[in-house]
Amino acid sequence: MKVQFILNQLDKTVSVYLEERFFRCLPKGSIRQSFEKEMQQEELEAYLDGLEKKLAEAYLARILAQKGYLSWQLMQKLQKRGFSEKTSRAVVEKGLRLGWLDDQQFLQNTIFKEKGKGYGRRAVFFKLRQLNFKEGEIQKALELFYPREEEKQNLALFKQKKGAKNPAFWLRRGFSCVFDR
Repeated sequence: MKVQFILNQLDKTVSVYLEERFFRCLPKGSIRQSFEKEMQQEELEAYLDGLEKKLAEAYLARILAQKGYLSWQLMQKLQKRGFSEKTSRAVVEKGLRLGWLDDQQFLQNTIFKEKGKGYGRRAVFFKLRQLNFKEGEIQKALELFYPREEEKQNLALFKQKKGAKNPAFWLRRGFSCVFDR
């Protein structure tokens, strides 16, 4: 079986061809073994699948060490990097299973972060909508981690700190209880 590797300098990938037919695209630097011996196609496919999975896991660990991501964001990053959809899904599921990533914890942390920055419930809601969380899921989390009473307390506290008396300023910050007395 003839195996050919072609390096693409533009997107830094290696295209693998079997018998002059395109087989798979892998990230640069992943092919270190020489294929001088004759290999069966199934053996080569198994080797390349294992190699791709190992590389995807290493990449996942590296980017998660830098910043927290949602599972759908990681899927996009892995596929953009050149990994197959099947491998990307398997690696993200492994990360979820091992506790490397947790979408619910990310949701909770985002609520606390935005609340600490001085944003109201409505602004937090729209921030979470941008991150593709479901509406019902957001409402439940907001009731749990940012109740309306706490929003009113934060509004009073931030009004004292900032000294802004203009209700439009607070409406832009996502507070819906500005006019409540």
